Amino acid sequence: MSKIVNYTPKTYMDKFFEDADFFGRVSPWAPLWEPVSKMQESLRCNIEEKEDRYILTAAVPGWKQDEVDIGIHDGRLTVKGSRESESKSESEKYHLREFSHTKFERSFTLGDGIDPENVEATLENGMLTVILPKREEMKPRSVQIKVNNA
Repeated sequence: MSKIVNYTPKTYMDKFFEDADFFGRVSPWAPLWEPVSKMQESLRCNIEEKEDRYILTAAVPGWKQDEVDIGIHDGRLTVKGSRESESKSESEKYHLREFSHTKFERSFTLGDGIDPENVEATLENGMLTVILPKREEMKPRSVQIKVNNA
């Protein structure tokens, strides 16, 4: 008769790498040893400036529209997401469950040049795009100056 024994070698390896910092950041395997919580909290973004707007693009692969919340409060744009794993039934028995809860949150301070009333966002193919239009007075403009004869 055989039994399944709960053995978690990663615990010992985590301690080894935390104490020794053996590989550091140069190793391609270093991210494998980072705590899961650090990976869950990060949100990778790009912010691009155009003539009439800023475009924030964030990678949110696998996230659905109803799991992501975007808002502006006190001059700060906050992008956050939260989701629970599917509830397990009584018949399911896990020996390891790391997909229980996932979340992220990131905030950006907005300058006075943003028009908060017209901010728009789309979520498509794992990419969240937030369009932050500039106020009219902040957009570049050209003024023709008439030259008079002296």
